[in-house]
Amino acid sequence: MFALDDRQKGIIRQYPIDDGLKEFFKSYSEFISRSPSQPSCEVIAGSVVTDKGAERLVGKLLSILLGLDAAQELPAYRGSSRGFLSKDISVLYGQFPEQVNSEAIAVLLKHAVVGPVDDRSLWSAVYDLFAPRTPPREQNAPRWPDRHVLRDLRIDWLREYVPDSFFALKQLVNSCNQTAWMTQYYSRTLVFVQSSGLGKSRLADTFGKSCPMINFILREDGTRGYPPADSEILRFILSELPEVCHKSIFTSPSRRESGYVGDTAATIWNHSIAAGLLQACFEEFDTWVNKRDPAQMSLEQLAFSRWEEMAPLRDDYSKGDVAWESRLVKRKQFCQEVAAKGKVIAIQMTGNQDWRTIFDGTEPSQARIAMSKSTESKGPLMPLIEAAIQLERSLARFTPSRKHDPSFVVVFDEVASLFGEGKLHANRYIALNRVISCLKRRSMWFFMISTESNLELIHPPDNVERDGNPMVDPSLRAVFDNPNEPATLKRFTPFIALQLDVEDRRRMRDPGERCRELKKPLGDFSRQEHMATFGRPLWHAYTNPMEMHEVAKAKLTGGRHGRSQYNAKDEHHVLATLSFRICLDLCLQNPRTLPLTRTAVNSFMRVVISMDQETGVLDTIAPSEPVLARAAMELLCEGQNWANSIRTLTEELIQQTLVEKGLKGELYSRMLLILAQDWVRLGEYLKEHRCMPASLMPTFRVGDFLMALYAEEYQGQINRIDSRILDARMNFTHFVSADENLVSDVVPALCRDLLRRSAALQLSWNQPTYDKLIPFYCGGENEAVDPSKYGVILVQDKNKEVASTLESIFLEDFIEDFTGGSGSLSEYIPKASIRNGTKFVFNDMKNPILFLLFDMGVQRTEQSKSPAIRVCRSRDGRFPKVWAIHSRGSDARVFRCLRLMECEQESRMFFASTASSGSLHEELAERNRIFHRLHENFRYPESVSLTRDSVAKVAGKVGGEVVERVANQEKGNVEGEEDTPMADA
Repeated sequence: MFALDDRQKGIIRQYPIDDGLKEFFKSYSEFISRSPSQPSCEVIAGSVVTDKGAERLVGKLLSILLGLDAAQELPAYRGSSRGFLSKDISVLYGQFPEQVNSEAIAVLLKHAVVGPVDDRSLWSAVYDLFAPRTPPREQNAPRWPDRHVLRDLRIDWLREYVPDSFFALKQLVNSCNQTAWMTQYYSRTLVFVQSSGLGKSRLADTFGKSCPMINFILREDGTRGYPPADSEILRFILSELPEVCHKSIFTSPSRRESGYVGDTAATIWNHSIAAGLLQACFEEFDTWVNKRDPAQMSLEQLAFSRWEEMAPLRDDYSKGDVAWESRLVKRKQFCQEVAAKGKVIAIQMTGNQDWRTIFDGTEPSQARIAMSKSTESKGPLMPLIEAAIQLERSLARFTPSRKHDPSFVVVFDEVASLFGEGKLHANRYIALNRVISCLKRRSMWFFMISTESNLELIHPPDNVERDGNPMVDPSLRAVFDNPNEPATLKRFTPFIALQLDVEDRRRMRDPGERCRELKKPLGDFSRQEHMATFGRPLWHAYTNPMEMHEVAKAKLTGGRHGRSQYNAKDEHHVLATLSFRICLDLCLQNPRTLPLTRTAVNSFMRVVISMDQETGVLDTIAPSEPVLARAAMELLCEGQNWANSIRTLTEELIQQTLVEKGLKGELYSRMLLILAQDWVRLGEYLKEHRCMPASLMPTFRVGDFLMALYAEEYQGQINRIDSRILDARMNFTHFVSADENLVSDVVPALCRDLLRRSAALQLSWNQPTYDKLIPFYCGGENEAVDPSKYGVILVQDKNKEVASTLESIFLEDFIEDFTGGSGSLSEYIPKASIRNGTKFVFNDMKNPILFLLFDMGVQRTEQSKSPAIRVCRSRDGRFPKVWAIHSRGSDARVFRCLRLMECEQESRMFFASTASSGSLHEELAERNRIFHRLHENFRYPESVSLTRDSVAKVAGKVGGEVVERVANQEKGNVEGEEDTPMADA
């Protein structure tokens, strides 16, 4: 339940609900009377999408809550920019019923239909409607889920494992064994934090081949997933307190009067389950170990022997009617025996008064400290410790491969299954970790994994908000050895080093396969089976391209295949789809991005790069994944999704400073280039046929791309560009970013790999001359790729009021006379050209270059004399020849793709939100970054005197030099030498 602060409690007291829900209760009573089955609140909440009566009932409740006085005064949910809770409810009401958390609605209903209404509880439940969440797990999935999909997953599971992440994990564990002082740590636990499909379960399984391991898959029978579920263990962990234990817990007078008797009972039982489960595991595993001869095998061989007994079935299930959730008989027996023995131990522990007393206190970390002491002498946890010691002794008889290798690991996979509904269920996970903390002096390790990560529960930050109930809050990990300086036990950094592009790396490391890959024709790069070699290993598991594509679309919307729909008004959906297209970066400086980032990792495929354990702040990326980019393209091109997504991006993400907008319009220009690409490949077909094409167009002409990008009236000029460029083939679907500057020797391999993954490149922020690179190929799409036929489109973004010139950028002449005439004398000497320095980079390019200069900040008016688009080429005879298109402006008068994709109005909003104002106020603030520009006149500019008429015109002052020709702007846009080639470095 959401924890109200003092201000919120005061507002709730000041504005009581009283009879405010009277009309709703009347509607609820009528709804129940019409329903023969007397549905519970959970049933009503779960049926709002399919039952119009339930939808109307819950919608009425939201509408009434919206109008209550308290909603008008209560602050918005933390992280929201809307100011008041009423505005949050209004937005939620607009998204109802598709985008509403049914579990939170059920809790709200329970508080709304019980009289008298508890105001605090009800408003806490309202706030919980806005809490970030992982999409609900589908516990009622068909017992026979898509057989061919599970077959593909099994085949992929049995493939050779590329060991990079395994080596990193082993190195990390060994390093901790060598250097960590366990008295300073909470436990020997590693949490695997990463988004879906990156191979967390496969990594743990591989670890068990060389280290003795118990690995439990905490899923129910019949639910979709691989490897098969160990449902006996999950049922035991989730089991409710047996009747036989009630008397010993509930009869204590002090416990009945504590106010937390229900929470305390659940906590005692949950910790008893954890202790019983671990003790049973150790004892059963020790029995197995003692049947092996240490003279005949090493510790690693022992581990592999155990792995073979516990591994998923390896037979071909395509023959005969065999359930996919089948496991080896020995694994099933082991799980059954552990669950049965664990339950006996757990029941015995609840009968131990010393054990129950541990959980009667309410002080921070009191339960953990008391449990730790109970491992001594004859304490309640002593049998668990003795079982762990005995297992370590048995394993010590086997020779390890290396001194600091771990001797034993326990893996809990799919731990999100332990959370269930509400924080009391999360206490099962907290209890398990708390009991594990009592084993930290042992050499065994514990791995926690969840395919559907819920980061704030699986690995809560140090500064996590607490409800005030010590029975359900995560451990403070406090130690009180020194009363004056209480310390906090450390946790090991979560493991995030799960690799992308695993299959591609495997192929490129093998000489034979590398040769085959590099001989593939360009047209093959858009095939789903080729795209699946990039990104997360999940994609390579699918052999059916259509199945892979549908799964990718579902993943981008946080749902399951066939059970989710893209909502262009949902900021999570928009962030996911656009991130994998135009490379969105979250603004880490804004604390409001934290819940957004967690949800993006939990449910929308964003990948973690680093994590701050104290605050929980995540540095994340949307990596280059052609499968997801292709899926996002289709979602965005349906109906008005592009326009609505741009509006949501602008209003909910950029204007709320949740997404980095860039320095000079580069985000807007990425969108333009992607829109033009989408029109050529999908948009035009959709407009004509009203349905998706059977397959994606493998490649497209550069000429067609330029015709979609630029206004029609300038296409005659564009068609005069060198045919080697216009007829060349392109295939990019998304952008990926670089963090270092281009150098000439990387260009051939860079173009090759960008084409192979259908990507374009946003260059480093301080790259001279260019901001983007899009490769093209001057050959046929069905021929083996020839590196000598690579070409590039280079883009420079400008967002200033005064236009740049091509001549000032390249320091050489450009001409519009394509007949070869020499024209007037050159203003530049050949020696001055940037081709003679290190900034040009492309002197070795065999094919002509196309340079696009986007002067997006230039305001076009009816008096503007300079053309919106100028097409020209480099004048001298040096190679490679540079062809250029210089555009001025940012709207549909310049960029045809905005009109074709019906995004004109939304694009204006978008551009305005990303534009720098260029005001003197902003320029002076920027100058406080003393070495932002390195020239002396940036640090020591001339003083600026302003007249009344010139205040609005001084905004063009850049780098300490006042932009001249302000008066000329009123007559029309003129060209100016605004920047040198290094101005953006």
